[in-house]
Amino acid sequence: MPKSGVMADEITYRLNELSSRLKAAAGKYTDAARQIEKLQAENTRLKEDHDKMTEEIRMLREEVFLLKASLDPLDEKDKKEFQKIINEYLKTIDKCIAVLKM
Repeated sequence: MPKSGVMADEITYRLNELSSRLKAAAGKYTDAARQIEKLQAENTRLKEDHDKMTEEIRMLREEVFLLKASLDPLDEKDKKEFQKIINEYLKTIDKCIAVLKM
């Protein structure tokens, strides 16, 4: 008869041990989920910053190019680049006009 009492104590001990391990694992999971959420938010912010910086660089390059074009005569390569920029501006203006007509 003493064996069943010892077995019950052993089972209770193991259940308590498993319960504490499960609680610890759940805590680690919660911490990891919070960290992932935080990193995803940071990643989104960094991507937005990158996109803004890329656009700013593009605009500054165009500005430098236009300033150079206004100071010096353009060679053939620069003329093509200038025409490309002007065509992009015209497409953007055409899109704006189309939206305004709606």
